[in-house]
Amino acid sequence: MTYLQAILMNDACHSLLFSLQIIMDKFNYYMIFPVIVSAVLALSENTKLMNINIPYADTMIKNKENIIQGRAHIEVAIGFVSILGIFLKLNSILTPIIYWQLIRVRYTLNPYIKETFKEINKYANSVKNSDKCPGLVKTIIDKIQWAVEYMNKMYAPQQNQGQGQEQNQGGSGCNIF
Repeated sequence: MTYLQAILMNDACHSLLFSLQIIMDKFNYYMIFPVIVSAVLALSENTKLMNINIPYADTMIKNKENIIQGRAHIEVAIGFVSILGIFLKLNSILTPIIYWQLIRVRYTLNPYIKETFKEINKYANSVKNSDKCPGLVKTIIDKIQWAVEYMNKMYAPQQNQGQGQEQNQGGSGCNIF
């Protein structure tokens, strides 16, 4: 189980899962972007080991944190695009369901995904608290924020105050197997 958890925490595993989801529907070509970013970043990190001279490899290594955060932004944006694809009849309803399950797992394992959701929440609050925001938009934002907050409570480990052990709330927690 420890070995399986280490594999699931590795970004290469998630790149594989993104790649598998590309073949589900005809419109999923946009899901290749996180895979490409991961591959280019891994290639730039290993250029010295392979004796290959790639332009901007040093710059990418220096900006690794920003690149990984950008990839997290792309991953979350892909989730919203996949939902939009349902309404435009470009993909099936199964695509965003599977994709958001993957993002739920990524949310528990990846601090960059959590940061992306924090930034979205901050922006949503600024829109919601604006005087120009219609009531319907405020309601939609409230519902989406509730869903994300529920996901956080459901899948984020909480401290058990009695024994100081980590314990998942909401039953299944992050046990995906």
